[in-house]
Amino acid sequence: MKKLLLTLLVICIISAISLTVVHLTGGLPPDGRPGCLKLFGILACIIIAVVCMVLLGSLLLNKRHVYYFGLAVGFGVSTWFSSRNMLGLASCPEVFHLKSCYVVFVSMIAFTILGVMYFREKMKEQIGEQQ
Repeated sequence: MKKLLLTLLVICIISAISLTVVHLTGGLPPDGRPGCLKLFGILACIIIAVVCMVLLGSLLLNKRHVYYFGLAVGFGVSTWFSSRNMLGLASCPEVFHLKSCYVVFVSMIAFTILGVMYFREKMKEQIGEQQ
């Protein structure tokens, strides 16, 4: 379980950083589709990369509360941009013909499920060791 979660988080970090690099180097699609959107002047791709780094670090250090805080931030950002995209107020960049804001939202759901399962397992192990 932990290996799967670690792998998905590394993929998240690499994807978010690569979208940021594409955006910053001007490698935007020629048809005018947007690059990374901004939240308070910060590229959402950078925010998601940092969120995934926090999730990865908290997982490696077994800091459950930090992990859940990172998830809350990730859900907040992905919900904000997904809802704005659905309402036509913004247009999220596409990766393999999928809107990145929706991919991040679904990823946060997966990180929640896998994280809860992992930390429950760790808590059971700790309780078993104490007895």
